[in-house]
Amino acid sequence: MALSSDLPETCYLFSYFTGNGEDGLHLAWSRDGYTWIILNQGKSYLTPTVGESKLMRDPCLLRGPDGVFRMVWTTAWKGVTIGYASSKDLLTWTPQQAVPVMADEPTTLNSWAPQLVKSLSILYSNSMVGLFLPIPYLMGLAGMIFISHSSDRTAERRYHAAIPAFAGGATLVLLGAAHSAFVTVVLLSFVAIGVYGSMGPFWALPSEFLTGLSAAAGIALINSVGNLGGLVGPYMIGAIAMRTGNLHGGLALAGVFLFVSAALVLLLPTKARALAKR
Repeated sequence: MALSSDLPETCYLFSYFTGNGEDGLHLAWSRDGYTWIILNQGKSYLTPTVGESKLMRDPCLLRGPDGVFRMVWTTAWKGVTIGYASSKDLLTWTPQQAVPVMADEPTTLNSWAPQLVKSLSILYSNSMVGLFLPIPYLMGLAGMIFISHSSDRTAERRYHAAIPAFAGGATLVLLGAAHSAFVTVVLLSFVAIGVYGSMGPFWALPSEFLTGLSAAAGIALINSVGNLGGLVGPYMIGAIAMRTGNLHGGLALAGVFLFVSAALVLLLPTKARALAKR
């Protein structure tokens, strides 16, 4: 199970997992970062033995100034630990450790955006990925201000809420076709504009045709459905990711829900539309 002796002195080394991460560490190498060659005939170099589910997902491997390779990885879909081990030659490893990094935060949820951007380009450092991530949110902020201003200026709500939602849903579906970090950040920016831009006009809608107790009940219902989506959505995306090995299916499903919400806004009853015009 030795590393190939044909490897050049300087090359890219890629650590990855297959399936659900149950068989451990896989390695591939490349001269240019574009064409990759699988090592060890695709067999695992290290089988996971620690953590809640004894998985080895998202293995992050770095070589320190002392020449030692140090690796951390996700040990389970739900849990408070990450795995850690080190090696001088990628063949002989120190005993694996389950590090309880989130033991004091049992309700913490995973953040999907860094994985999505990082998984598309190993040529960017963690610092560069950190610089990429605020861009969609800044674009979303600009979109929210612009769309809300346009909605107030024209006194029109439905299309200002529905069109951005449609655009955001379409972009979520297209994320599966992105093959570079740059394109991913651009698409995520359009998603942010669509989602955040539709919020202002959307929340102005109930008060236009509901009053008194009806308005309170309607807003409460909207909040309840939204909170339910916040609970169920991450589980659905996680379940799809476990089956497919990527986030694209789950994100596309989220896009479908955006389509549905936009359609419901456009299908407001005729009576409600008439009341909104008074």
